[in-house]
Amino acid sequence: MLGTSFIPQHSDARVLEQVIYKWSNTRRTLAPVLANSYRLLVEDGGAVSRNDIERDITRLFRSNAESWMNFNKS
Repeated sequence: MLGTSFIPQHSDARVLEQVIYKWSNTRRTLAPVLANSYRLLVEDGGAVSRNDIERDITRLFRSNAESWMNFNKS
């Protein structure tokens, strides 16, 4: 329901070290979820390109956080 408008993270991380430790778990969990979403989209007649997937991954794991932190690329 959120699409790619969120930052995937463990909400129970209390310190930076926990976020780093849990980051690989988040990626491992999210990968099959995304793969299944793209599969369902294709089965329903939608088109999914490599660029679509790269865009979504970039938003989830980079752009959304950069935007939230007001991080401006030079």
